[in-house]
Formats: sequence, structure tokens, C-alpha cells
Amino acid sequence: MSKAQAMGGSPSESTRDAHDSQNLPLRDVVKLYKKAILWSLAISLSTIMEGYDVVLLGSFFGLTPFYREVWSS
Repeated sequence: MSKAQAMGGSPSESTRDAHDSQNLPLRDVVKLYKKAILWSLAISLSTIMEGYDVVLLGSFFGLTPFYREVWSS
């Protein structure tokens, strides 16, 4: 028994549905998958900002000693 038949549909129905969902306009895709898109953006942006945080904090801590060494002479 295929997955489509187990869920109450025929294999041809699932193939047709998959084909139809691939041909949706962007506006309909955004409406249909709004929650997934927002969740993906939130996770992606948090990961990017965490990377910036690690780099920037290291740069700020290293700024004063570098400044003293370069300009002390």
C-alpha cells in the first residue's frame, strides 16, 4: 500500500496534487506557507546575528590593546 492510499487518496491524486503545488504563483505559495516562511526567516536571521555577535565582540575586546600598541610610539 502506498502512502497516498494509506491517507485515503489514490496515487494519481497525490501526483496531481504535487504537480499542482509546484505550479502555484508566488503569492499563493506565501499565503499557503506563511508560518513556515516566517519560522525559516527567524531561525536564519538568529543564526546570522549570532555569527556577527561572536565576531564583533572579539573585535571590540581586541580594539584597545591594538590601539595602544600602534599609537604608543
